Amino acid sequence: MSAQASCLGAKDSLNPTLATLTASLVNVAGDAALVLGPLAMGIAGAAWATVGCQVAAALVLLRTLRRKGMLELRQLPSADELRRFFA
Repeated sequence: MSAQASCLGAKDSLNPTLATLTASLVNVAGDAALVLGPLAMGIAGAAWATVGCQVAAALVLLRTLRRKGMLELRQLPSADELRRFFA
């Protein structure tokens, strides 16, 4: 949600709209495949479809922020840094 707010704050309403559209399409397709389709997982399938749509929206928004120079991807922390962080 903060990525969407960052885009809107930068006066960009198109990309959050596209992210929402992408998420909706992924959710509908996921529901069809995981709830009604060949896997027929029921409520668990609906949950997984929702997870997939949220990930899709996040990826679209993060890509947008990176293109606009509002997000800098850095190197992942080392194992030692993670141990110190979680200690």
